[in-house]
Amino acid sequence: VCVGAYRDEQGKPWVLSVVRKAEELMLASPTDNKEYLPIEGDDAFVQQALQFAYGAELLNDPNIQMAGVQTLSGTGACRIGGEFLARHYPASQNIYIP
Repeated sequence: VCVGAYRDEQGKPWVLSVVRKAEELMLASPTDNKEYLPIEGDDAFVQQALQFAYGAELLNDPNIQMAGVQTLSGTGACRIGGEFLARHYPASQNIYIP
């Protein structure tokens, strides 16, 4: 997880062409209503991200408890994860991020 902001030689924001294309597709979609997501994010996206990060075998193992949320940004994700661990697992000292 890292900051996802890119800048050119003059320090100005630089947007990847694939991001521009995704924006165009989203704006052109007749079915996209631009509604806010629930607080935990888009469940289908979260499940795909967990499967990508940990693999289907681990994700579907009934002996393993796993959860995920979608966050606004990489640094925001680090903050939310750290706050969660500090509050619910104060003895934890190691954080592993795939």
